[in-house]
Amino acid sequence: MAGGTGMTVLTAGGWKRFSGQRIERAVFDPRACAAFGLADESQVRDAFNQVELNTVMIECSAHRKHVPPWLYAAARDPDRLTVLRPARSA
Repeated sequence: MAGGTGMTVLTAGGWKRFSGQRIERAVFDPRACAAFGLADESQVRDAFNQVELNTVMIECSAHRKHVPPWLYAAARDPDRLTVLRPARSA
């Protein structure tokens, strides 16, 4: 199969049940590219979803998940439960 630049492979969840069979990202992405004839590993994306969240966060081509505008995301201090200041992006 030759997906070239016109295809994206999307993975989502399921690792909790199969933790002993997990394939590391550094191994999976090149295999997916080879199997589907993708031009670049940026075409292999992962998604994060929780039933309680009721939304899906899909990675961008830089493999970073972004919070959609309808969600409020905050990191909290585990001892005081106060909202922490946002960290700077790397």
